[in-house]
Amino acid sequence: MNSYAKNQPKDVNSVTQTRFLMMVVRMAPACALLGWAIGGPKGFLYGIPASVLAAFAVELLSGGLGNGSVNLLYGLGRTDRTFRDQLIATLNQSRFHKMSKRYDLAQTCINEVLAADPAFPEALFVKAQILWEGYQDSAAAKQCLINLMKVEPEKEAPFHRWSLALYREIAGYERSRNKRFLN
Repeated sequence: MNSYAKNQPKDVNSVTQTRFLMMVVRMAPACALLGWAIGGPKGFLYGIPASVLAAFAVELLSGGLGNGSVNLLYGLGRTDRTFRDQLIATLNQSRFHKMSKRYDLAQTCINEVLAADPAFPEALFVKAQILWEGYQDSAAAKQCLINLMKVEPEKEAPFHRWSLALYREIAGYERSRNKRFLN
């Protein structure tokens, strides 16, 4: 697992805390003014801490507390981050590198994912794309696609259909290249 995936819960925790603090900062003036309107200067002083309670209420109503915001009270980060979530984070890194045409980095990330879960259909598909788009390694790409179709045998499943389409595209390219070579 790369360092990004290992640090993911800490990153999520800091994002959650920052979002909550920004909400408190945005609500503080409104709560302070409301406190002033209701109780004068004393109400103003009560309005500032009330913004923290208001921010928690907004989080509760928006469903944010179930996503780890309640852990701000206890100083904990999001604890429901699964192993699959970490793999998906690394998979997304691989996709980013592939789109940026940094195929070596993309392949490193995707190999980490497949080392942890060799039967991850989405990762197998991305690896086949990397091998084909980045290296024109048709044999290795087709082998990934065959493995994917074995892992995902249901013919109506999206990754099965996509892998079959990519396999046909690679085979068609090879046929046209062989025709040009023979002529």
